[in-house]
Amino acid sequence: MPIVFHIVSTDPELITDEIIFEQLDILNKAFRRNNKTSDNVPLEFAHLRADTGIEFCFTTQTPSGETKISITRTKVSKPYFDWQSDALSEQNALFNAAPLWPTNNFINIYISYFESVPRSSEFVSVGFAYPDVVFPISDRAFVAIDIRTLQNYLQALTLKTFFGKEPGHVLIHEIGHYLRLPHTFGNRDFSCDDDDGISDTPRHKGAK
Repeated sequence: MPIVFHIVSTDPELITDEIIFEQLDILNKAFRRNNKTSDNVPLEFAHLRADTGIEFCFTTQTPSGETKISITRTKVSKPYFDWQSDALSEQNALFNAAPLWPTNNFINIYISYFESVPRSSEFVSVGFAYPDVVFPISDRAFVAIDIRTLQNYLQALTLKTFFGKEPGHVLIHEIGHYLRLPHTFGNRDFSCDDDDGISDTPRHKGAK
């Protein structure tokens, strides 16, 4: 699957190509069941582990025909995009800064700061996914992750995790949503009254 990474921040050069290459490697290893934690699943689900056969790749040509790897960098004055205040307005600001590439040909992945940290709330949004079924028109489908979830970026800050999120793993989670996989606990985080609509996962509560 062709992807494009859009890095949007006050200092986009801080995220080097090497950091993005590593993130892509982490993503592909997870979907091909070649990651270190692929065997860390409950015994009840061990027989369901599988190599999905899905691989994500860069392209070497932009939509306008320019020969370039599919990583864009855009410098903005806005320190972060706050999805908790006005999501649609913040999306528009993000897309105005770095326009989406055609969504029928690419998975658009935006990397920026999406929270002002620290927050008073326990809940911190570090990633989002909007598959084409979310919008009436599919040309707005995209994935977004916070810069601080990238592995090498965290190491540069001498941090092991960002709000408990395993380095590089947030994108794996969000790409799952982009491919239309809901949370296993459904839409109600802390209730067993909802379901994900997939028969091989029992009803359960989300983790707080």
